[in-house]
Amino acid sequence: MSQSPGDMSSRVAAVANRLRLVQMDFADDSPEVRRDQLSEEIERATASMVPEQRRVFLQELQERFPTWDSNVDARPMADDAGGRSKTDERELKDPSFLVARLVELAPRLTEPQRRAVVERLKEAGLGGESKHGWPDAAAEALRAKMAASSLDPVRTLELAAELADFGSRLDQLAWNTWRTINPRSRVRRPGELLKTMARFVQGDQDVGRGQVKQDIEALRRLIAALISSVNQAGRQFAQKHVEKYAPTEIEASARPGKKMLEAIEVACWRKYIELAGQMDAASIEGELLLAIASYAEPLIIGTGR
Repeated sequence: MSQSPGDMSSRVAAVANRLRLVQMDFADDSPEVRRDQLSEEIERATASMVPEQRRVFLQELQERFPTWDSNVDARPMADDAGGRSKTDERELKDPSFLVARLVELAPRLTEPQRRAVVERLKEAGLGGESKHGWPDAAAEALRAKMAASSLDPVRTLELAAELADFGSRLDQLAWNTWRTINPRSRVRRPGELLKTMARFVQGDQDVGRGQVKQDIEALRRLIAALISSVNQAGRQFAQKHVEKYAPTEIEASARPGKKMLEAIEVACWRKYIELAGQMDAASIEGELLLAIASYAEPLIIGTGR
């Protein structure tokens, strides 16, 4: 954030006043102690400044003190061993300062220098991106899942778009179908998959990879259960139909109501007409959907075989 000349001058004046107070407070101490105290005061004042602001600030601060005031040195105190000031030492250990400095230098770097910096960052685990700007680990995971030797960035994104559309349509169809089959089911749609995926790729911190996997897994279980139930539910429905309308079953249920001197065939036909009268398209559909729901729901919630 830039500061106006007036703001900078006011800040310099305030620090200059504090430095003079420090001089007075430590007048009886050794020059080394005074210098340390003055240096720490300056470091506190410049800690939040970017390099360019710091240079302007220190230059104006030096101008505030006449040459005879030798106790005040606005330059950062040098370290006896390496020639670095305490400020320098602190900044060299401050990641945010180093990043800001690198960003400041970036426009002046040559292409070979840029490549060298990127490689060094990658070696340190800070620049793990592929040549397409993708994280290496994520790109490798996708490549391995697809058994692909390489990933074309344009085609990968085009495929992602098609899969997102496919998944969204399938999500809508599958859950609508389940709601029709079993409207009172305790198995509910966790949410609209497309919206969950959109929030994830946008970097929404409330939607992590686990949430996406959970919603996709719920859809996978539903589809698997519906597909599996087609065969099983059909067999169950057929079995019940045969048990109810098989000739032997008809005869067994017709005999108790058979009239005297009446042929058994006549009694069976009358019983069949009675049972058939209870059957229509809606009841057949209801029985079939009930069979599907009864078989599929345990599979969806993980309690079925």
